[in-house]
Amino acid sequence: MPLTGGAGEGGGNQRWVVSPAGDGLWKPADSQDRRKLATATGRLDAKGDPLVELAAGAGAPAQQWRLTKLGIVHLHG
Repeated sequence: MPLTGGAGEGGGNQRWVVSPAGDGLWKPADSQDRRKLATATGRLDAKGDPLVELAAGAGAPAQQWRLTKLGIVHLHG
């Protein structure tokens, strides 16, 4: 499921800070509040796509993601 946050204007709501969670899994955090992680809710939207929300990081399995395909990536050091 893709993680997006708006209409493509390049705002902070479209930026993620990804850190390792171990065992090949990753924790995507909100770039504006790194305490909040992308969390699978277990619910579906009207089109049947999984819903994701930002929630306080708790190390839950729903907050650990396996990256399978990356689009455009900008690295800033």
